[in-house]
Amino acid sequence: MNFPTEFRTDLMARPADAEALEGLKLVEEKINDVITAINRELDQFDPAIFQKDGEIKPQSFGDTDRAPLLALHHRRAHQVTAETLSGVREDLIAFRQACRDARGFVEQADQDAAAEITLTHKAVERLNEGSATSHGESANQQAQQAGVGSEPTSDDGTGTPSGSTPTTTDTTGTDGETS
Repeated sequence: MNFPTEFRTDLMARPADAEALEGLKLVEEKINDVITAINRELDQFDPAIFQKDGEIKPQSFGDTDRAPLLALHHRRAHQVTAETLSGVREDLIAFRQACRDARGFVEQADQDAAAEITLTHKAVERLNEGSATSHGESANQQAQQAGVGSEPTSDDGTGTPSGSTPTTTDTTGTDGETS
């Protein structure tokens, strides 16, 4: 018994689709690019610097009637912007970690797929090995060569070969009586 050649060829010829491998490489490259860009921005992005350097002293607004109100609104807007920048920094850090996690998941999926392919390969190899056995053909040839079943049978119609004694069935019951 043999599997069709194309079955084995189809399953074993290409362990992974070339486009899938390229896709995984591209995904990993893009994730690495994003992480690199985030790291670069985080190195230069410091909300504390904005908070310190962007502050305008209240005296800078002059001494008109509206100067204190303008200073108050500027201080509030400046604080809102500084806190927003701090939140953006936290978002960037969280997104960088999400990218790292995604990269790990992609790598794990790739490793899992490789393990699955290896198991599939082993299964197909084993099926191929199992289908290549010829015990039936061998037994058939040995039986033909040994002449099994070629002994003549008696003419009494019992099917027992000549010169052998027919076997009898024990008709004694468990209590010793014969039926």
